[in-house]
Amino acid sequence: MNVGTGRTGKIICALFCVLNLFAIVALAVLAALGGSGTAGTVFGALCLAVLCADVIYAAIQKRLALTRITVSVLAVVLDYAVGISTGLSVFADSKNIFGLVLLIAAYAVNGALGAYAVFGKGTGREIKRLKPVCAAVGAAGLLATAIAAVVMVATPTYAATNAVNTAAVFITLCAAFLSLVIYGAPPKAVLAAASLLAVAGIVPTAINEGAAFSDAERAVANVESVFGQVPYEEGMLKAPYDFSLEFFGISTENYTLERDKVYFDGEDIYGALTLKYDAYYPNVESRGVLINLHGSGGDKDTGNYAHRNKYFASRGYTVFDIQYGDYNEADTGDERWFSSDTERVEFLLKYIDEFIVYASGAEEAADWNNLFITGVSMGGTSASRYALSYGNSLNTLENVTLRGIIPVYPGYSSGDEGVLDCLGNLSKDSTPCLVVMGLYDKVVSPTAAKEYKAAYDAAGAKCAAVEISFAGHNCDYFMSGRSNQLTTYCAERFMAALSV
Repeated sequence: MNVGTGRTGKIICALFCVLNLFAIVALAVLAALGGSGTAGTVFGALCLAVLCADVIYAAIQKRLALTRITVSVLAVVLDYAVGISTGLSVFADSKNIFGLVLLIAAYAVNGALGAYAVFGKGTGREIKRLKPVCAAVGAAGLLATAIAAVVMVATPTYAATNAVNTAAVFITLCAAFLSLVIYGAPPKAVLAAASLLAVAGIVPTAINEGAAFSDAERAVANVESVFGQVPYEEGMLKAPYDFSLEFFGISTENYTLERDKVYFDGEDIYGALTLKYDAYYPNVESRGVLINLHGSGGDKDTGNYAHRNKYFASRGYTVFDIQYGDYNEADTGDERWFSSDTERVEFLLKYIDEFIVYASGAEEAADWNNLFITGVSMGGTSASRYALSYGNSLNTLENVTLRGIIPVYPGYSSGDEGVLDCLGNLSKDSTPCLVVMGLYDKVVSPTAAKEYKAAYDAAGAKCAAVEISFAGHNCDYFMSGRSNQLTTYCAERFMAALSV
């Protein structure tokens, strides 16, 4: 392991300088291209591998190791954090420019520090001063890696389907490996520990990421078999999954946002009620309307995945993110309590209908002839019930046509009755559906997608199912994660296929 200042060390240092330069160029090119499917995945993975390998080399080399590892880890963590914050913000573009700059800077700094560590002068005091710190961080890293591996395999959440896995494994692997090397562990022990960490931490992540491609192939084939192929248009996601987009973000420009517009302010039998909506207007002529319904305990705005609203508005759809009477919404009046689930559901559906009646007149610039309704969790169930089992006002409204619904991990029970039974009275003319489910959902039944598909097929109606491996409830929380990439890719083509 003598790869410090000798000839071998200098050769390796030169190699890593070249690889870091490659990573900088590759990241810049991929960002400029806006994602390129397989190429983006391959080059994105190579760039991350370079960063990991460079960090391991830094640990073996010892000099300036902690500085270089700190730079790399902070860059990955901040890139992910910025990606989350921009995706959820109702104002910011979801393109992760700041995070990308941080990653590129990390490669530049690592290359420069690597060259300095080999060719420059140093006393090695850094190692002596930081031994206790490295030992503590390394022990915590080993424990965190083991816990993360168990969580990823046993009880995946939304975090198990996006870049947070990569960041967590990267951080803990580097911390533990660095502490072992600097604290004087024998080379064989270091290599054994690195191998163990690779198996325990990297393999589950690799399985999760690898599943994205089989999920995408199956989902796209399902959508196309039901609704046909949709030609690519400029601005669409180019592929159902692109690993590089997890770090670059997805552009959501070219829309105008108006928040907290009131569509109902008055009294109902339950008390005072004020309901608002946010309107995302495209900066081009409207090609359709997308109404977004939040889940149980949520509200409009950031709590209801603003990233999807921004994306579809930037693609030409007028998007309305609405409150519809759930008691957890903010500033909607007194909390309402219902005597039964049926009473509560009918209350919520009434105000979805109220909004459509109001907005189809007030928002005249929107193309209501191509109306779509989507929602997550309870919102997905509400979209289904409104379209399939509720006596709505759509038939009485001029120039308003509901073309399709997109329920995302909706709750459903085959034993439901009345308005709660959104699949019991399907016919061949029922509203077409695209249903999305995570197969590791612990909140609602992961079999819902199969039940939707089977019920629609039995009725002769059109439905396509998207099932996502290792994904739980809220799996599309991260704008650029693999779950949301696949959901958005299929939803956009579903809407384009049904629009007139």
